[in-house]
Amino acid sequence: MTSETDLSAPGTSRRLPRAFVFTIAFGSVLQALNASTMSVAMVDIRQDFAAGAAASWLISGLYLATAVGSPTAGRLADRVGPRRVFLISMAITVVTSLVAPLAPNMGWLIAFRMLLGLGTCAAFPSGVAMLRAESDRRGMVLPAGALSALAIAGQVMIAFGPVLGGVLVSWWGWQAIFLVNVPLGIAVLVLAWIHLPADPKRDGTGSVREVLAGLDLPGAGLFIACIAVLMVFLLSLSGSPTWWLLGVLAVLVAAFAALEARVARPFVDVRMLARNRPLTGTYLRTALTYVAFYVVFYGYPMWLQSARGLSADQSGLVVLPIALLAMASVALAGRMIRRAGYRPVLVIGSVALLAMLMPWNAYSKSESPFVTVLSHIGVPAAGDVMNLVVLTAAMSSLNSGLYSTGRILRSMSMAGTAPKFTGVMNRNSVPYGGILLTAAVCVVGVGLNYVVPSEAFEIVLNFASIGILGTWAIIVLSHLLFVRKANRGEVTRPGYRLPFSPYTEIVTLVFLASVVVLMAFDDIGRITLLCLPVILAALVAGWFVVRRRIDTSVLDEVSG
Repeated sequence: MTSETDLSAPGTSRRLPRAFVFTIAFGSVLQALNASTMSVAMVDIRQDFAAGAAASWLISGLYLATAVGSPTAGRLADRVGPRRVFLISMAITVVTSLVAPLAPNMGWLIAFRMLLGLGTCAAFPSGVAMLRAESDRRGMVLPAGALSALAIAGQVMIAFGPVLGGVLVSWWGWQAIFLVNVPLGIAVLVLAWIHLPADPKRDGTGSVREVLAGLDLPGAGLFIACIAVLMVFLLSLSGSPTWWLLGVLAVLVAAFAALEARVARPFVDVRMLARNRPLTGTYLRTALTYVAFYVVFYGYPMWLQSARGLSADQSGLVVLPIALLAMASVALAGRMIRRAGYRPVLVIGSVALLAMLMPWNAYSKSESPFVTVLSHIGVPAAGDVMNLVVLTAAMSSLNSGLYSTGRILRSMSMAGTAPKFTGVMNRNSVPYGGILLTAAVCVVGVGLNYVVPSEAFEIVLNFASIGILGTWAIIVLSHLLFVRKANRGEVTRPGYRLPFSPYTEIVTLVFLASVVVLMAFDDIGRITLLCLPVILAALVAGWFVVRRRIDTSVLDEVSG
């Protein structure tokens, strides 16, 4: 066993020992292992115990125990020591895994499964506490690589857990998914005894009553009661719904919220959730996402075995790409969030999830995928609801566009590049002249939609694309001229250089030109290109009309 004295010896490396991090990661992955292997064992367990929907408690019970056990283990680690909590949790895991295969009925198996959840979930919070304490002792910031090792280990086990579970169930029965924890748990115990630092000496952890008081056990009990009643109600929906349970649930939720609002260290900080609405919304979105993921993660293997006749190991292999793709999606989403924010990720993820729910040929370009999915699952008036959402978003976007375009037109009017009336403002400093001109263009769009409703959007899109293509072409050509002047010494080129210039500009211009060529193969695109000479002539004529009244000083002041 690594003693506290040895770990605090002078000259100790400022890097966390690999064996130390590996031991914590090894113990933490047992939770992911037991969560994922059950996905391929449910069919066999239901058959052996002749259980129906009640078998779903094997899954829900584990996560319920984890939800309660993880924060409780973290608080115990602070009071009695993280190493002690880690070792006890591994001992609980080993003992429970030995006796679970001997369960005489489904009730006992669910109880053992929940106890197993309590044992496996404590390794992560106590392990993180040890990582943080060891980093502080060495005078260093907790390395991101250590936390990444724990996260990656869990994701890898989620991916390969169904494969391992499928092999175990096919060869040795469902009991093997419990028994496999025994050698693994013993190995973690040995490694923990050798490599994990001893808990620091404490002046006193307080009495047992004080320790228990700091855990908010009444709050945890009410939380369990709320989830349990909700689960019983959901299970009743397959037969005769027990609607009166909703009243019981409402009472329990109210009691839970009232209790947690008065506790100094609550199990769930309802006061913080009430104050921080965005955080509460994030928690709800995350919960819904996990519900969707685990419905597929657990339901799909069961369907493969019961409906398609696949064996446990075969269904585990079929599920493997889902978990691998989920790992890749998490990594990609993290990069996208850092660059573009979270909204594009949420939109792309939601649309992709909806697209996977139904066959590809069930969708059509004439109907929103949201409407298609909601209509097929029986949501009433799905189309009307989505139309209301889309119209609300469109009006919000139109309102923002009108105001921003009005301000741009006012700036152009001050510089002499736009009609004078677009620079007029009312007493509230609203550029209503520019807004009126922009609104008039919108009215033209409404008239176009009235005349050719099936082609209006494509016409507007094609004409807008001409402006976008022209703008980028001018930007690229301007950069080419700028580089040429810089090479002649006429201007100073900044430190940041466009990579692979001038080839980048040439490739971009070729791409833009190819888009224009492709537009010629479309009927509406061809009409747009035929109108291009008229647009160019109008722009040139407009330039000659306004060039003498342009005030470049005002233009520089407005743009700067």
